[in-house]
Amino acid sequence: PILMTADLAMFDTEYVFVGKDQNQHIEIAKEVIKKFNYINKTNLLNVPKQLEDQSPTVIGNDGRKMSKSYNNILPLMCLEEELRRYVFKIKTNNKLEGESKEYNETYLGDLFDIFFHDKEYMTNQLHRMCDNGDAWKDIKTFVFDCINIHLKLNKCKYNVSIKQTDKVKEQIKQVKEKVMVLKKMIYN
Repeated sequence: PILMTADLAMFDTEYVFVGKDQNQHIEIAKEVIKKFNYINKTNLLNVPKQLEDQSPTVIGNDGRKMSKSYNNILPLMCLEEELRRYVFKIKTNNKLEGESKEYNETYLGDLFDIFFHDKEYMTNQLHRMCDNGDAWKDIKTFVFDCINIHLKLNKCKYNVSIKQTDKVKEQIKQVKEKVMVLKKMIYN
């Protein structure tokens, strides 16, 4: 929470999006900033306002909240085989091929919706596969193929941006200059 407070104060944050699990951290940050302003008889540091993030909790392939500390994150920029392993590790139930499955009875439907919530024809296909009782292996293959194709374009864009190091270095330099100005204001 203290590092978060420093980030919020240093960059004069006005609004901050917070998930349900971060509310208490923002409350601590706000109290620290208010206390700093009170002790120093100033309003130098902006007290950020919370904007609660309404997005759903993203579930990892083990059924728990996705988190680096749980080692269940979706590796977006990984190799295809690693993405395939991730999707195929997603827990499913023991319904057999031929048995109808509910779209959201496992994390597969939720994961699919994250990427394709606005692609009705794709979600309809996954619904059909579940309703028809397709094997989990086939459903996972479909989910993997769709996500992999979707990510390929983003991976290309990412790789192009990585190659633009001069532009990134210039942006870092500009941020450093802003930080130095803020630092001088705070310490003077």
